[in-house]
Amino acid sequence: MKKLILLSAVLVGMAMQATAQNVNRESLLARIQKMETATKDPKKEGKAVTWINVAKSYVDAAVEPTKDLYVGMVPMMIPAQPTSKTDTEWVFPYFTVRLENDQVVGWYQTQQVREGAIEAALKALTHAYELEPGKAPSIKVQLQRISDFEAQYGNALNNMGRFAEASRAFELAAAAEANPAFGTPDLSRVYYAGMTSVMGGSEDPTLFARAEKFLTQARAAGYEDEKGMIYYFLYHSYFGQREADKSKLTNAKEALLTGLDRFPENTDLFESLINLYTTQPGMGDPSELIANLDKKIEANPTDVNLRFSRAQIFVNLKDYDQAVSSLDDAIKIEPDSYPAWFFAGYYLIMKADMMQTEADSKSFTSVAESNASRDAILGVYARSVPYLERAHELDPSQENPVLLLKNVLYRLRDQPGFTDAYKKYE
Repeated sequence: MKKLILLSAVLVGMAMQATAQNVNRESLLARIQKMETATKDPKKEGKAVTWINVAKSYVDAAVEPTKDLYVGMVPMMIPAQPTSKTDTEWVFPYFTVRLENDQVVGWYQTQQVREGAIEAALKALTHAYELEPGKAPSIKVQLQRISDFEAQYGNALNNMGRFAEASRAFELAAAAEANPAFGTPDLSRVYYAGMTSVMGGSEDPTLFARAEKFLTQARAAGYEDEKGMIYYFLYHSYFGQREADKSKLTNAKEALLTGLDRFPENTDLFESLINLYTTQPGMGDPSELIANLDKKIEANPTDVNLRFSRAQIFVNLKDYDQAVSSLDDAIKIEPDSYPAWFFAGYYLIMKADMMQTEADSKSFTSVAESNASRDAILGVYARSVPYLERAHELDPSQENPVLLLKNVLYRLRDQPGFTDAYKKYE
């Protein structure tokens, strides 16, 4: 009973706190007005501190409504009362949060204390640095606040699928770090401004040009993410503009080829290049890609990632035997590679499934022909079994090999040599 009373007291305290912590709009705006007045004072307008102070008042107003929010928080911890709520959204006076599994995954602001506050702060801080570069450390404090706030907001918007707004938030974060007073900028801010524009391009094609702007800017400054996805998004930024400008297809191809030269293990780049070759006349032939990759393999014969990339190309071409052959080569290099064993078995199942689909649409002229087709299909399914069993031995915690084995062995249960295996995984 004592514990329940204490818990009730805590909840009441939280409710009182939530009610009390509303945004004091009038106070924030009064502070801005006071600082703006100082910038018009002839005795103060030439001092950097005056402009730093006005910038701080802008930033304070911008961050105040959402300063206590973060992705992953429990909604009950939000220090404000919602005006309405559902299982997936809580609406507050200044913002709306999106919920999944009773956690905040994102939010967007529905009103500002002062419209354009961040832009005004950036302008004031630029002027402060022009007046007194020696005040860089003090200027950076506010720049860092802007960058952190906008990057966090961009992430929240991205999680909600509000990609255009997310791109703008990351752009402002990058703008803050572009001020000389900041020092070395985090170029991922620029990258994310471009990436989120690509993701929003399907709804608003004008965003592709915006994406190109930021992604090329990030690359020119030397940015590369660890997997080379910048080239993937750069490709899409060009590809999305192909209807308005056919020359963008050449740019798209160059982006992929450059990316593959630096990140040959990136299967997204391979798949995109194959798509480009097969859907856009005159762009190239997938065989050229294989030839280039084979040259890399010849120069780096122990590079397992190159073997996986080669396999992925043939999977996209639906040449599953060549894909498995490439993984067999990977297994020779790394005999205990779970991915190599698993995907070799999986690709054989893909081949057998394809053969079955073809057989289902075919009219056989005799029982013998039908039986021969069935036996050929079952033979391919049978080839997958030792690969999947070895994958299961290498990593018993993985469920996929067992699930596939159950499916395949059910098909093979009446075939000689597979009865015991079927019972094992039944």
